[in-house]
Amino acid sequence: QFSRKMTGFVYDSPEDKNLVEQGMELAAGEMKKSIAQSPQDFRLKLFLGRHYNDFYNFSKDSAKLNLALDILEKSKELSPKNQQVYWSLAQTKLLQGKTDESINLFKQAVELYPRFGQSHWYLAMVYKIVGQSDLALREIEEAERVGFLWRDNLENVKKVIEIYQDLKDYENVVSLYESAVKTNPQDAQLWAGLGVAYANLGQFEKAREAAKKAKELKPDFAPQLEEFLKSLPQ
Repeated sequence: QFSRKMTGFVYDSPEDKNLVEQGMELAAGEMKKSIAQSPQDFRLKLFLGRHYNDFYNFSKDSAKLNLALDILEKSKELSPKNQQVYWSLAQTKLLQGKTDESINLFKQAVELYPRFGQSHWYLAMVYKIVGQSDLALREIEEAERVGFLWRDNLENVKKVIEIYQDLKDYENVVSLYESAVKTNPQDAQLWAGLGVAYANLGQFEKAREAAKKAKELKPDFAPQLEEFLKSLPQ
């Protein structure tokens, strides 16, 4: 994730959404007051820029991205070697659809501190988004080499699986799925994914076993899994 996101809030009416937006506006106002009191504190500007990125994610109001860009550029002027500023600016550019500029900002963050794995990871994720899976994999390997423990986070593992799938490297897809089901043996989606991965390698008996396990764990998957099982060579 490139930044914190507003998640988990369910609104049932426009009034509910308006209340959230009002709250976010109030929060932005309070941050501006803090900035006025401490104008040389780059962190306050960074927090406000992130807030505007989050605000856009919630409201889809493109004006919030312009506000984010303006305040984050000011934060960068105050602290031109802080990676977090570059990450947040890169996210703003990505949300604006300016992928080349976003990539360049993530690259700058990597160049500032090449041994900080999280910057390599973020650069990998934006390469993944734009479909440059070979470059994404290169950055993931570098992130791991300098100590970023992506294998310890299931969501990160799933992202790397997707990259290997795009590259049709099914052996590594299977390897990651096998590791994932060992630590998450009750996750039906992982078992289903492992079944498909086995099938892509021509290991049809293992594919059947994995699909049946997924069906046991999640009977709701039965129709799709039955179709998958029928499609496998005997």
